[in-house]
Amino acid sequence: MFFAKFIHKFTCWFLILLIFFTKVNTNMSEIKLDFNHMKSEITDMKSNITDMKSNITDMKSDIKETKSDIKDIQMTLENVTNKNIKIIAEGHHC
Repeated sequence: MFFAKFIHKFTCWFLILLIFFTKVNTNMSEIKLDFNHMKSEITDMKSNITDMKSNITDMKSDIKETKSDIKDIQMTLENVTNKNIKIIAEGHHC
């Protein structure tokens, strides 16, 4: 009789522990899936940041070129204006 009670208690505790650890294992699997999903999202974000940095670098280069073009236009306008002033001054001088 004692042995039967012992086996019954042992079996009950074994089943309780089995259910508990099965639930823990299931939760761990879900946590691992969530973690892997987060890692994938972080990798995507890093890739997007790299792309953005490249685009910013390209934009900075374009801005430098535009500034250079504007300076060239300003110099051309100054030269043309100076020539026109010189022509007008020479015309009034005569």
